[in-house]
Amino acid sequence: MTALPAACDYLVIGSGAAGAVVAARLSEDPDIQVVLLEAGGRDNSLLLKLPGLGFAVGAHPRYNWGHETAPVPGLMGRRLVFLQGRVLGGSSSINGMIYTRGHAREYDIWRQMGCTGWSGGDVLPYFKRSEGNQRGAGPWHGGKGEVKVRPARPELPICEAFLAAAAGMGFPILDDLNRDSVDGFGY
Repeated sequence: MTALPAACDYLVIGSGAAGAVVAARLSEDPDIQVVLLEAGGRDNSLLLKLPGLGFAVGAHPRYNWGHETAPVPGLMGRRLVFLQGRVLGGSSSINGMIYTRGHAREYDIWRQMGCTGWSGGDVLPYFKRSEGNQRGAGPWHGGKGEVKVRPARPELPICEAFLAAAAGMGFPILDDLNRDSVDGFGY
């Protein structure tokens, strides 16, 4: 454990994608003292580095806070568990290496409920600024941000079969799940 300074200008709690980016941006000013506080340990386990193991790792209390819902009647009383990373990198380290953000309409609803500055159009520039997408900068993505993102390319026959079945049922096949599209399937 690293000793904390006696004082700081900013205390950022949680080292997930958002916390790490906020701390990095604040620390660009050499006159500002920033502390990034994370309850979990380092993300150097091989289990956290292998694609596809994120959900299995998420069941381990060392890496996940294990937040559960109340029993859900529609699920015959079962509880849902939400992946909330307890490790450097936060949920980004345990989420199966998947980058998604909410649909613009979800943010628009927040704005309608009184959250000024939280519409889809308000938050998109911040998503774009933090994103370093391999696709490059465009209407839905940033190209030079700290959060590195690339399109999935699993090249597995089962994935192709799933997408073909979805298309056969009339669902749109999307090349980008983070664009402003409500329905569809894709990698």
